[in-house]
Amino acid sequence: MRQCTTHDEFVQQHVVVVATTTASTLLDPSILRPGYAVLLAWMSARRAALTNLVAGTPVATDHQSTEALVAALTDRSEGATIGQLHAIFQEAAMLSLRESIDVTEIRAAALERACCQVVRDACRV
Repeated sequence: MRQCTTHDEFVQQHVVVVATTTASTLLDPSILRPGYAVLLAWMSARRAALTNLVAGTPVATDHQSTEALVAALTDRSEGATIGQLHAIFQEAAMLSLRESIDVTEIRAAALERACCQVVRDACRV
C-alpha cells in the first residue's frame, strides 16, 4: 500500500482524521491552515468549562455576578482549548499574587487580563 503524503490524496481516499488537543499552539501550522482542520470550540462547551473553573476557584466578582463574569470570559475566549481556559485561571492567580502576596481571591480584572495574555485574539479589536 502506497503512503499518502498530501491532503488531496487523503481526501481522494476518503480518510478522515479526528483528533483533539489541549494546546493548539503545539500543532504544526500547516494543519491549522483554512480547509485542513475544523476547530470545534463551541460556546456552550466553553461556558460549561468556565462555570466549573469559576466554581472551583475563589473569585472576587467585584461589581458583577458570577454569571456575567462567565459570559464575558466565554465571549472573549472564542477558539480557546480547555487547556487554555485552565491556563487563564493559572495566569490570573499569578497576576493576583504579583499584586499582593496576601491575596485570597482572584479579581475579575485579573481573569480578563489573563484571558488577553493566554488567548491572543481575545483583546484584538
